[in-house]
Amino acid sequence: MKHPSWINDRPKPVRLAILAAPVLLLGLLVLVFAAGGDERETLPVTTVARGPLRVSITENGTIRPRQQIILRNETNRTVSITKVAPEGSLVKKDELILQFDDTDMMNSLVERRIRVQNSESGLIAAEEELNSTRLQAKSDIESARLAHEFARQDLDKFLKGEDPQQIKALQTKITLAQEDHSLAKEKLRWSQILHDEKYLSQSDLQRDELAFKKAQLNLELAQEDLRLYESYSRKRQLAELNAKVDRTRIELERTQSRNTGRIAQYEARYRASEASHREELARLKREEIEATKFAVRAPIAGMVLYASSVDNRWRGDPVEVGLVVRPNTEIIYLPTADDYDVDILVSEVNLNKLVTGLPATIKVDALPGRAFSGTLSTISALPDSGSRWLNPNLKLYKTSIQLDATEDTPLRNGMSCQVEILVQDIPETLQLPLQAVVRESGKPVVYVQDGRRLRAVPVTLGMDNNRMVQILGGLVEGQTVVLTPPLGNAGADNRSAN
Repeated sequence: MKHPSWINDRPKPVRLAILAAPVLLLGLLVLVFAAGGDERETLPVTTVARGPLRVSITENGTIRPRQQIILRNETNRTVSITKVAPEGSLVKKDELILQFDDTDMMNSLVERRIRVQNSESGLIAAEEELNSTRLQAKSDIESARLAHEFARQDLDKFLKGEDPQQIKALQTKITLAQEDHSLAKEKLRWSQILHDEKYLSQSDLQRDELAFKKAQLNLELAQEDLRLYESYSRKRQLAELNAKVDRTRIELERTQSRNTGRIAQYEARYRASEASHREELARLKREEIEATKFAVRAPIAGMVLYASSVDNRWRGDPVEVGLVVRPNTEIIYLPTADDYDVDILVSEVNLNKLVTGLPATIKVDALPGRAFSGTLSTISALPDSGSRWLNPNLKLYKTSIQLDATEDTPLRNGMSCQVEILVQDIPETLQLPLQAVVRESGKPVVYVQDGRRLRAVPVTLGMDNNRMVQILGGLVEGQTVVLTPPLGNAGADNRSAN
């Protein structure tokens, strides 16, 4: 048999090894398949057992007083601490235990008081301007009203007094002139008769003729005066008086409108100044109240506890002089009683197991060998914001345990502890390790050996304690199941749920 040249060029032992390699590989494969058959025979298994099952949830927690007063930064500013009572010290009621830097606050308060004084001065000036404008408007309107009233009176006096009186006087003058004219005419007639009879001289006759002409001229003048008055003077005077009435009426209306507008303008200025002053006063009052919050006094007697020491949600440096704190930041706790609670965070997968009233056992790290009893009191309806901030996918719910009262309570705020909440104590039940259960199409199954193959068996689950799970149906005691079932056909969630 001829071989490739690259094989023939090798030494004889090497050529034999190269030629034998395929045969050896084929033999190994045959041995593996013949001996193995199904690799899942080597998977670890467990047995369905019957026995007691204690279903509980264990979490780490923090001791806190059941009732306490929380002192925080109640100002609206980010401030630094300039004085703080030592942690653990006993303080009396109304004792100063916390002081913030109020330099900026005091400067702002001074500026605010200056602005209040300025706004008050502006309000006084606006009030004086308004009052002055009102008085001037009253005077102007009264003058215009009197001018209009006097014009109307002048018109009425002319129509009812002066005009009739003037006409009557002119008519009287005409009547008297007519009488004089008649007398002079009669006298002249007699004088002419007497002159013709040679009883009256020519000079006397001429005098009587002159008297007659004068009387006739006076009559004509009187009649002309009446005509001129009725035709011109009366009409002109009546027109002037009517025009004066209209002019004074228009001036009165204009004065009233002008002054109404001016008063409204100054009233608006006054209201604006008043509103500004009122707002400045309100701001001053708020800042004065704000200034009182920079010095925090103890509302009760008690022991000072720092939030940075006892609150596991505290983020930042410890409470001390110089620490900068934001508004509403908790700083000091003052317990008001010797009763304590425990705060724990429970994962959402365990929430369906918990109800208020469940018993709990608390072991405090600082008190080895002692256990305290308690009761589940509250479960938060919303996830804890602090844990969500650290990990948005992690949802933990704040849960509180109420510790039972004891005569000797050496507990302190902020102590670390471990809490076990007893959900259910089942005396006898079938159970399996929780890791043996997977979900396929949303239903729990386990895998049992069927000859050389694995077979999925649907099961009905009960309670679990995160290690063992209660089997309510699908398996019998002593049955062997695979402890680490294959995940190829299983869903992503290989944990059980009630």
